[in-house]
Amino acid sequence: FQDRLAHQAHHDALTGLPNRLAVLAALDTADPDAPLAVLFAALDGFKSVNDMQGHLVGDHVLTDVGNRLRRHVRRQDVVGRIGGDEIVMVMNRVDSDADVLEFAHRLVAELEQPYEFDGSTFTLSASVGVATFPSGLGEERLTPLDAIRRADGAVYAAKARGRGHVEVYDSDLEERLTRNAEIEHSLRSAIRDHELELHLQPVLDLGTGTFTSAEALVRWKRPGIGLVPPGDFIPIAEKSALIEDIGRWV
Repeated sequence: FQDRLAHQAHHDALTGLPNRLAVLAALDTADPDAPLAVLFAALDGFKSVNDMQGHLVGDHVLTDVGNRLRRHVRRQDVVGRIGGDEIVMVMNRVDSDADVLEFAHRLVAELEQPYEFDGSTFTLSASVGVATFPSGLGEERLTPLDAIRRADGAVYAAKARGRGHVEVYDSDLEERLTRNAEIEHSLRSAIRDHELELHLQPVLDLGTGTFTSAEALVRWKRPGIGLVPPGDFIPIAEKSALIEDIGRWV
C-alpha cells in the first residue's frame, strides 16, 4: 500500500508518466556539473481536440503521446507530464547541443504521426522549447524551476512562430521574454492610469467617396516613451487576460 501511494505521488494518473514533482526531483538530484538539457513539449491545438472530439479522445491522445515518448527517451533520461498537454524531458549527460536539437526535431516528427481512436484518424503537431546547460545547473546556480522556466520560455517562443517549431533558449530570447514581461506589467498600469487612447480611423465608400463608418484603434501613450506601436503590446495583451481589460475599456 505504501509502495502504491509513493508511486501515485510521483506519477501522472492518466499517462503513467512521472509528474511535476518527479521531474523536479530528477533535476534536483542530477549531477550539478554534468551537461544537461531540458525539453518542454506542448501539443499545438490540443484544446480543440477536447472541445470538438471530447475529453475521452483527449485523454487517449495524451496516453498515446506518453507511450510514444517513452519509446524515444534514453534509459538515463526522464520524461514527465507536468500538466495538461505539457510534457517535460530531462536529458542527462548530453554530448552536444546539436544532439539535443536533433532529438527535439525527432520528437516533433513523432508527435505529428496520426492518432487513431474509435475508427477516427486525426493529426496534431507539437512545439518544443529547448534549454541546454553544457556545464550543468551548478555553474549558474540554477534551481530545477529555473531550468523548466527557460524551456517553458522557449516553447512559448516556438508557439509564437506557428505549429511544429523548435526554439532554443538563449540570451536573445531571454532579453525578449524579459522585455515582454516588462511591457505586460506596465500595460496593467496603463489601463488603470488612463494611458490608453482611442483613435477613430474613417472608412470610406470608394464608390461615393463618402464617410460610412469608423474603425476604433487602441493606442498606448506611454509616459516618457510616447506612442507604443500596437504590434509591440497587442500580441502580448492577447496572450493574457489584459486583452479583455482593454476590450472593456474600449
